[in-house]
Amino acid sequence: MGGDDPFPVSGPRQTGLLAVCALLVLASATATVYFCESMTGGMPMPGRWTMSMAWMAMPGQSLAASYLSFTLMWLVMMVAMMLPAVARNLSKYRLRVAYFGGGRAASLTAVVAFGYFTVWAFIGGAVYPLGFAAAVQAMQSAAVARMEPSVAATALMFAGCFQWSAHKARLLERCRGGAACCSKLPRSMADAWRQGLRLGSDCGLCCCGLMIALLALASLGLFQALGNA
Repeated sequence: MGGDDPFPVSGPRQTGLLAVCALLVLASATATVYFCESMTGGMPMPGRWTMSMAWMAMPGQSLAASYLSFTLMWLVMMVAMMLPAVARNLSKYRLRVAYFGGGRAASLTAVVAFGYFTVWAFIGGAVYPLGFAAAVQAMQSAAVARMEPSVAATALMFAGCFQWSAHKARLLERCRGGAACCSKLPRSMADAWRQGLRLGSDCGLCCCGLMIALLALASLGLFQALGNA
């Protein structure tokens, strides 16, 4: 083989996986746009900002339904955002399993991907109660509402500092190297599931600064304001 990479990301054997990833990204991006358009508008708040509809239940919608709707929207958005990045790891994982004689490369890769996005769904499910509680407090207290822009600005500064930190660099190197995904060959579906969870956890930690920035902007309805400008 010389200096050639035995596990190339692209090639004839990878066409199917890359095509599936491309279709999923296209479908999830389209669904994300739909969700965003369905949540246009918001509630004007003291302090000259607008509360995003993402934290509010629709008319006639229960709190549980609102929670599930937000988690689904979050998951779909994360598929559109993260699948292009993790596709390289999945591609190398699939080839590694096939290279060493694994007869279930496609199914094991699918389990890894499912485990990976399960972590992102869990993160979305954990985010919603925090956002909902902050929204309720802002609606009940004008003083709290006026503090929201300052809190969001502080969160953005923290996210920026994290992005430039050595800790972020180490997490990014771990994600790029695929250490959590390709270090071991799975002996079972459970092994593949655990590797997907580990990769998703690494990715989530690496992206926490960007998530904080995203939530800080979304909580003030700034994305809706930009879309209506």
